[in-house]
Order: sequence, then structure tokens, then C-alpha cells
Amino acid sequence: MTDVISVLTERGLAFWGYNKVVGSPHRVNFLGILELLAQFDPFISAHIKKHYNKSTICEEFTIIKGTQV
Repeated sequence: MTDVISVLTERGLAFWGYNKVVGSPHRVNFLGILELLAQFDPFISAHIKKHYNKSTICEEFTIIKGTQV
């Protein structure tokens, strides 16, 4: 997950937008990349299904990483 955040911040790509719905074709970059990785990683897949939208750790890490860029 931290690598996804790093890739997006290094390239200046948006993380969030208006659509944070898992499986939506119009989902945000961050979720889209995580869903792509989840196709190949059972741990990420299970984590998204169980915890998505229940934690703010991604937002907190994004703020920290953003101050470093």
C-alpha cells in the first residue's frame, strides 16, 4: 500500500476524487491500483473487502508523504 502511495505522489497524480466505490469503473486512482494489485495478491484482496473505508491510515500516510515530496 505504501508503494502505491509513493508512485502516485512521485508522479503528482490525484489519490482521491468523488468516487471511492470498490469495483466502480470511475473509482479514484488509489483504489484502482489497489484493486489491480488485489487480483494477484490474496492478502490485499481480503484486506480491501474487510477494511476499506474503515480506517484513515491511508489519508494520514498521504499527508506525511506529501510533506516529503
